[in-house]
Amino acid sequence: MIKRTTRKHIQNLLENNSDWNILDLGCGAYGWETANTLLDQKDHSDLYPDKRFVCCDASKTPFEEREFDFVIANHITEHIVDMELFLNELVRISKRGYIEVPTPLFDNLVYGNRPPEHLWWITFDDIEGQLICTPKIEVVGEQIYPIELKTLDSFFRNSMVTELYWETSIERKYGNRIFTYENGLYDFGIKNIPALDFWPSDKPITTTDICQLRDIEGQYSMSVPKRNNKIPENNS
Repeated sequence: MIKRTTRKHIQNLLENNSDWNILDLGCGAYGWETANTLLDQKDHSDLYPDKRFVCCDASKTPFEEREFDFVIANHITEHIVDMELFLNELVRISKRGYIEVPTPLFDNLVYGNRPPEHLWWITFDDIEGQLICTPKIEVVGEQIYPIELKTLDSFFRNSMVTELYWETSIERKYGNRIFTYENGLYDFGIKNIPALDFWPSDKPITTTDICQLRDIEGQYSMSVPKRNNKIPENNS
């Protein structure tokens, strides 16, 4: 079972269950105070001298099955390479947990989130009660610096993040990128721009690039040729 929640509700839940064994998975330098154990692929053990710190891959942990009562996955899921392996690991090592991820729009707007930093858009299907994991692409140009996020959070948190609580299982499905695919190739569905004939074949095309090229050429009704960019393998 997985459903929407809020960080405030989760913090209250953890504070009211002080006897729980809690893991902060992908803690970074700002781990949750309620966590007994913290894990990150970088060694931050000096920042948590009074707590158990484990340095390893979040998708392949050394923990026992259901070792934890609660696992926190705060802004780590969007970084994961093998999503299926990671989500299975969460369910293996804990009875329940919290997942927080950026919404696709804010993920695109913030500097520093381009692949390979963030690899997935994670959204939620309220009707089916499922995560939707979609390979990330760049759609709009970055406009927000990370230092601004704390201020923006006070006003726009519901638009910035998706907050989820799960228990026993994490139902999910995998979506394609927003563009349509044919035979493993994607088609933008926009008209051709001659300048794209000279576009490097190994460089992804963004909508920002297309608009700039279109404006330079002064052409507003052209089509984009298909490119040999294959959608990542679906692990579902």
